[in-house]
Amino acid sequence: MSGREELSLEETLASAGYLLRPVEGDSMMPMLDQSRDVVKIIPLPAVLQKYDLPLYRRPSGQYVLHRIIALRKNHCITCGDNRWKSEKVPYEWLVGMAEGFYKDGKYISCTDEAYLDYVRRCTGKRFSRFVKAAFRRLFSRRKG
Repeated sequence: MSGREELSLEETLASAGYLLRPVEGDSMMPMLDQSRDVVKIIPLPAVLQKYDLPLYRRPSGQYVLHRIIALRKNHCITCGDNRWKSEKVPYEWLVGMAEGFYKDGKYISCTDEAYLDYVRRCTGKRFSRFVKAAFRRLFSRRKG
């Protein structure tokens, strides 16, 4: 041990105001690729909205970033873009929210019109070849 204690994600987010985290796992593919993409996490907004990307911590300690597909009084329903099964997530589990992400070194905001178009086109359709191709088309135009 180095004698230095590491800060938790929550402590780092609170002190720095944001986190940059490499993507782990394939649940948000094709939008987020674990071999290359980095997500910018900010503190939770006062009001969450459908299709936001909250970072939450399960009781097991595992951190998860999935899309909100419904909001309820005491919880939200989330699902990874590359998953079929949704999850009931109590608001107490929420840690932060994705503000944007770096894809191939280029920053894409979650308010970017191409990203919002992707969300509108792709939510509700769990990722077929058509949806993956649509994502590649939307973001390949942005390179360069």
